[in-house]
Amino acid sequence: MSEAANPHLIHALSRVLQRHQDRLVTKHHWATELAGLTESTARSAFSGRNVTLKTLQALANAAGMSVSELLEYGEPDWEKRVRARSMANAIIAELGSAEEAAQLEDVVKTARRRAPKRRAPAASEPSGE
Repeated sequence: MSEAANPHLIHALSRVLQRHQDRLVTKHHWATELAGLTESTARSAFSGRNVTLKTLQALANAAGMSVSELLEYGEPDWEKRVRARSMANAIIAELGSAEEAAQLEDVVKTARRRAPKRRAPAASEPSGE
């Protein structure tokens, strides 16, 4: 029995393909020629079913991005999140020990939980002008 299709994955892959079509050309070219996936694995990925991390990594690498970038591509604030994650990863890579890296990761997680959630004003709310 196959798992249910993941619509978020389907949309994410479609957004990446649409934006980078000059390089990725088609789903088939991206998956089989650039990522080296088999036909059946490619069909599964683009239908959002039975997708493994290995498959996502191959598609992301072929598109020139990380798996997180692939999955977040085109979502609101995705570029800001990717830059922040890249900066955090660079800092962690420069740290001297795994213990320091774990401590920094805990600090970042705590800061994220405490950060206020931003919401767009509703159309009926005054804009402050």
